[in-house]
Amino acid sequence: MTSNFSSHTAQWVCAARMTDGTVITVAGVEHRTVGPDGLIIDLRNEFTRLSG
Repeated sequence: MTSNFSSHTAQWVCAARMTDGTVITVAGVEHRTVGPDGLIIDLRNEFTRLSG
């Protein structure tokens, strides 16, 4: 029997400039499970680099 669900992971990063001109960054890995209809049924993010 095969499963109709598929699991995926993606790495992501974000950078922002504060009003004082400093730059902050954050990064993580997104874990998601997609159902047989192509919709995400479970989504969670794990931070690999906290803001700073």
